[in-house]
Amino acid sequence: MAVDGNGTAIDLTDAGPYEEGEVIEIEAVPDSGYEFLFWSATAGYFDDINSAVTTFIMPDQDVTVTARFLDFDSEEFVYDTECGEWTPWRTARNAPGIYIDTWDISSIATGAVMDFDFDAYSLPDRWWIYYDGELVLETGWRGSAGYEGDPRFPGGIAGPGRGEALAFMTKIEGVDELVIRTEGGDTGTWWDYRLRCRILD
Repeated sequence: MAVDGNGTAIDLTDAGPYEEGEVIEIEAVPDSGYEFLFWSATAGYFDDINSAVTTFIMPDQDVTVTARFLDFDSEEFVYDTECGEWTPWRTARNAPGIYIDTWDISSIATGAVMDFDFDAYSLPDRWWIYYDGELVLETGWRGSAGYEGDPRFPGGIAGPGRGEALAFMTKIEGVDELVIRTEGGDTGTWWDYRLRCRILD
């Protein structure tokens, strides 16, 4: 087993050497300040390449199983833009890795909806947004279709770099924190996003 980044890949089954078809339980444990991204292998199959704890089916050859980790940065923001107007762009340049932004949205009225506008440009990036303990939006990898099949972007390219999601959540009374997780695909990537609340008629 191997790692890309800072962390540990563990063979939980711990009964090797393995024969073809055997199912092996594995776990990826990131170091402090890092986050697990996905598994890769030179052959064989994973039950879920995006899960830190998963199983791997041994192929009929020697194989290297790799856990990939990236460091992450965390920032806090206050939503103080008038409803109906876009916030300033949240911008990052040459920004590989994980960025976790926590937004204080206490100023937004209960029942208002939120819109998300983003641009990953060419080199793919992806976003997850969490609200009230739930994943409310996942963009998939967004960027140039020329990166389709690139192992750095498992699952493929979901769409062009520029996009938006309208009314992806509704403000709940007393739930005042919105978390946006951005993954910058690799060195040299650029990305932007912004938010807008709206009161629906």
